[in-house]
Amino acid sequence: MKQLDKVAKPSQPNLFPTAGCAVQEQQIGSGMKTRTGVRMLRYPFALGLFSFCLLAGNSAEAETDVCSLLGKDSGLLLDGETYVENGSAWSPFRSVSDLQLKQPTTKRFIYVVRPFLGNRTGVLVIKSNRLATQADADDDKKRVRLVRGPVTKEKDCEEEPAYFPKGGKTVSTQAYEDYHDYPAKDTAALRKDEGTLRAFHFEYQSAAKRRCARTDDDSYDRFPFNRNSNRAQFSYDSEVVSSGLYYPWRLAWRAASPFEGSAEHLTTAMKYETAGGLACVLFSLPLRPTEYVIRINDIEGREKPPSNRRVGDRRFP
Repeated sequence: MKQLDKVAKPSQPNLFPTAGCAVQEQQIGSGMKTRTGVRMLRYPFALGLFSFCLLAGNSAEAETDVCSLLGKDSGLLLDGETYVENGSAWSPFRSVSDLQLKQPTTKRFIYVVRPFLGNRTGVLVIKSNRLATQADADDDKKRVRLVRGPVTKEKDCEEEPAYFPKGGKTVSTQAYEDYHDYPAKDTAALRKDEGTLRAFHFEYQSAAKRRCARTDDDSYDRFPFNRNSNRAQFSYDSEVVSSGLYYPWRLAWRAASPFEGSAEHLTTAMKYETAGGLACVLFSLPLRPTEYVIRINDIEGREKPPSNRRVGDRRFP
């Protein structure tokens, strides 16, 4: 990818956007507060500070309440619609450049989940990065920050979610690629970072697979005709997302890295649960005045029944 001209280093944005959050507060440490129904997090990001507003417990009721922030008839909300907060209003999101940012900031987004039938539990995968600049350090280009929203064990599943720091952790782009793009079992990069990657992923009740499945489950959606998988949805390579992991022989003739020429890689996993056939998932991203590529996957999202094909990335722009 072509490099952009140098962009300004971010100053400290407003770290704790509060619109739409409940009012009860409790001090839990320096610079951190918890609100009823909402947990606010703060941690150092590679080139600035990142914060985000997570639904505590990720309850279906809380996610339905988030829909009211949009000020629209919930019956008119469509699956996959994505909104961004602008002042006191919410508008459809198209691209970061359309926001005409003047300085680094943290923006709140809402993603709408509306299944064809009934209710479900699922997970959003939000992947973002931007073109690299000469000002970027190696870590900004060669590390991926992993952030996970609140996750609790589901009653019908056996696995307890592994501990994962609230502020997230980073892994090398090579380890991330080896894990999510190839069926690599033992590489130098994975020997360093596989523990972090496995702890990041978790088990949930999958309606599409009709069983409990991990977010990094690599079993085929339909053997042998559909090689796609949950794990492939975390890839930054659009071919992997649409078709599934590469065959093992590709480890000897690897595809071009999807991270080449990019920086500020961030992958966020947000578990949701619909109620009344609807969920509105609230998340935030740290942004600077330049274009980003933001990809959102609902790993339970499928084409219209009876198809079991995934809907794939929703990409902005």
